Amino acid sequence: MKINQKILGISFASLTIILVIVGAFILPDQVVIQMTIGADPFTTVSKPVALILIGILGIGDGVFTITNKDNPKNYRSYLVLLILAIVFALIFVFNL
Repeated sequence: MKINQKILGISFASLTIILVIVGAFILPDQVVIQMTIGADPFTTVSKPVALILIGILGIGDGVFTITNKDNPKNYRSYLVLLILAIVFALIFVFNL
């Protein structure tokens, strides 16, 4: 099965924009971005900083995936998309 990288990159960038807009309304003022092993908040940032970081990383990697001209068997951009999706999900789960 061939994955069209332009569709995947545009979809991820669009999803990131939607997450940033939704996050502006539902995330608390202080967003936890790191947790200790005991599930205590370790690092917190303000909501605007967290949303800007999420936006830059998500849109940046979406653009990287679209413009990646490397060997088609090189799945580095897809791996980064997967890791970012997991990180975004965890940020939302731990802060709601």
